[in-house]
Amino acid sequence: AQRRQALLGLLYAPLVAQEILHGLKEGLAAAPMDFRLLVDDHTATEDLLLDSSTGIQPLDAAPSAQPAFDLRVVAAERRVEIAGRAFRLEAALTTAYERAVIDAAGWGPGLIGLLLTALLAATTYLLAAGRARAQALADAMTEDLRRLTLDQQAMLDADVIAIAKLRGRRIVWKNRALEQLFGYGADEMLGLPVRELYVDEDTFAALGRNAYPVLSRGGHYRSQLQMRRKDGSLVWIDLNGVALPGERDVDTTLWMMADITQSKAHEARVERAAFHDALTGLPNRVLLADRLRQAMAVAQRQSQKMAVAYLDLDGFKAINDAHGHDAGDEVLKAVAQRLSSGIRGSDTAARLGGDEFVVLLTPLPAVADSRPACERLLREILAPVRLSSGVTVQVGSSFGVAHYPLDGVDPEVLMSRADQTMFESKRAGRCRIRWLNGALPPEELDLSALRRTAEELAAEAAEADG
Repeated sequence: AQRRQALLGLLYAPLVAQEILHGLKEGLAAAPMDFRLLVDDHTATEDLLLDSSTGIQPLDAAPSAQPAFDLRVVAAERRVEIAGRAFRLEAALTTAYERAVIDAAGWGPGLIGLLLTALLAATTYLLAAGRARAQALADAMTEDLRRLTLDQQAMLDADVIAIAKLRGRRIVWKNRALEQLFGYGADEMLGLPVRELYVDEDTFAALGRNAYPVLSRGGHYRSQLQMRRKDGSLVWIDLNGVALPGERDVDTTLWMMADITQSKAHEARVERAAFHDALTGLPNRVLLADRLRQAMAVAQRQSQKMAVAYLDLDGFKAINDAHGHDAGDEVLKAVAQRLSSGIRGSDTAARLGGDEFVVLLTPLPAVADSRPACERLLREILAPVRLSSGVTVQVGSSFGVAHYPLDGVDPEVLMSRADQTMFESKRAGRCRIRWLNGALPPEELDLSALRRTAEELAAEAAEADG
């Protein structure tokens, strides 16, 4: 309460003085008087609050800075009390009016003093009127401040933004939204070390290293990270922190947190749609180009090899025509799954569109290391596919393989050479793999013997079901 009164005093003092000055000037506009208002606090120095000629003064202005009233021929003073504080109101005839009156009638100082006393009484009345206007203004501002306090409290208790005050990275104050965000009961988080809210020790330590130097310089720190709720589930948080320099403890900070889990999930969906094939979930052409550039850069730094395998399905159109596009989609999904399962974590399988796929094999210690990988993938593709309709079908594939750096050091050149080699493989008889090897003749592998006729597939399926 005392701090609030002090704050109100700082806010209202200039306004109160302004209202008083306005009231005095308004009432004495035609009077030949000078006046001034001083703080009468019985100290060695008196603070001049306002002066009729210069207006409101700083609280530490010395009365001697103005023409001395005690040198006036006709002057008077009166003590008044405003809001429990003593002030002294001094008034005097202006020096010009004094001169005029004395020159006109040297016997009249007594009468003039009587007139001045009357004017001073009127001035005191006007001062009271100014005080009333100032008090009304102060009451209105007090009500505004009360409403502002209620608004601030409502914002602090809102469910949208979670707020925590930390001291030594422990929670010493929180709002209800923080408890709801992290799944804790009422006041259960008071005194809680915030380490409990982080996914792991490394994340907790990293935020401390990054955030607190910024906060100590008076800056704001903002980050987005996953944090842990009481039940162990993870939630994405937009975290914003600021130091509280007015606190006794230098490590007191205020943090605001918003749940952005849904927006992060939406971002992930949008990003996946932009960089992945909608049907198979494999990386699309855009992501493949980025992965290829990265793989070539790594191979160059580490003096290693890498391979681009361009492949096209054999017999896919016949399945589409005979069984419909839904059946074709099932085949494409099955091939994508087999490619993804048959490569390493450092490799990439991508769908370019239609029945065309690309596999990046990286890194490779030697060019020859691409051969067993490609053969394994083709054998997986040649395995029969059981459709949801119960029909069993089979597709083959023709591979064209180019190597970095033997067959190209530019991504587009490498892709183009692999594409051209795939068409050469298809023209040679399908279900083949053709490897480029720099200046040496290409190598080929023919797996067409693994193709089955429709009758053979049906018989094998019947035997498997039997």
